[in-house]
Amino acid sequence: LSSVFVNDAGGEVTGLTSFNGGLAAILDVFAVGGIEWYINKLQKLAAHSTAIASYRLTYGDQAWLPYKPHFSNIDATPNMYRKLVTESIASLNLPFIVEHTSDSRNVASFIPVVSEIRL
Repeated sequence: LSSVFVNDAGGEVTGLTSFNGGLAAILDVFAVGGIEWYINKLQKLAAHSTAIASYRLTYGDQAWLPYKPHFSNIDATPNMYRKLVTESIASLNLPFIVEHTSDSRNVASFIPVVSEIRL
């Protein structure tokens, strides 16, 4: 399971980061099976809850990542990450809200852009 998360500075173990007062791991969407694992979890959640109206995607900034993160794809950009996650969740055919998006494919930062996608 740890292979679907971004690794820490040493590249060997899951890198943890602070989020909302707790610890979190960041999904490595470039890892083999990473997207499939995540989509499977979302499908199971949707199947067991009739109260889910939509999914909400929130993209932060580099401070949300572990220190010197190691992704499976060393050439990955923030836009590649956003695109892969957004397209994967769109495959669920459920409404979702994209709360942030990248302002440049060359700059690793995000700007707030609230939008809703209805399928």
